[in-house]
Amino acid sequence: MTVYILTSDKTNYLIKGMQYCINKYWPDAPLIKILGYDNLNFNLPAGFEFISLGKDMGANNVTSDLIKFFSTINESNFIFTVDDFFPMRPVSSSMLDILSNYMDSNDVSRIALDGHVKSKPYTVYEEFNSFTVVELSQLADYRKSAVWSIWNKDYFLKYLPKCSNLWEWELDTESKFDGHIILGTIKKHTIQASHLIKRGNIKSDWFKDSESDDVMHQEDIDMLKKILGARFE
Repeated sequence: MTVYILTSDKTNYLIKGMQYCINKYWPDAPLIKILGYDNLNFNLPAGFEFISLGKDMGANNVTSDLIKFFSTINESNFIFTVDDFFPMRPVSSSMLDILSNYMDSNDVSRIALDGHVKSKPYTVYEEFNSFTVVELSQLADYRKSAVWSIWNKDYFLKYLPKCSNLWEWELDTESKFDGHIILGTIKKHTIQASHLIKRGNIKSDWFKDSESDDVMHQEDIDMLKKILGARFE
């Protein structure tokens, strides 16, 4: 299953940090395809590929760019996120394998791989020894989100045409009560990630887990400051 990570000309410097975190915490990751615009001014290692979506016309045109691209791929399921969610602990490939199997059901349309679902209304879907798979309520907010998730392609594309940017897409409520099953996990998650950027600005706690009070290891904080530059000091 291919991983797609969206970036922009303004934020593509983050890919160096994403690359560091994936290489350290997800060494057996599937192919990573970076969806951007202008070519990167640095080389990507093996296992990463850059795809240009054309000219960067700004955030309010990104959904049309995603529609054009994802309408052309042959994969029915894929992993998607944006460039500012850095893995900060080892990614559980065993959990990913288990969760990926749910995508064989026609009704399962997205599976959140981080802790995104645990703070929202949900019901238990299936119990495992170390984690529980839960179903996001039909009335929950953020049934669509750019956090690390497995997506059914048709569902990913379903609501993009009415939104010009990803913020509108996440906040759009038309996916409530649409009958599609959105899954996630509690107790343990496939990917634990920090969230670096909010509303275009670097967060003061960019090194913090997006869904808990956990923080990156100090060696990772130091390395990312070195990789990403003084703006993260």
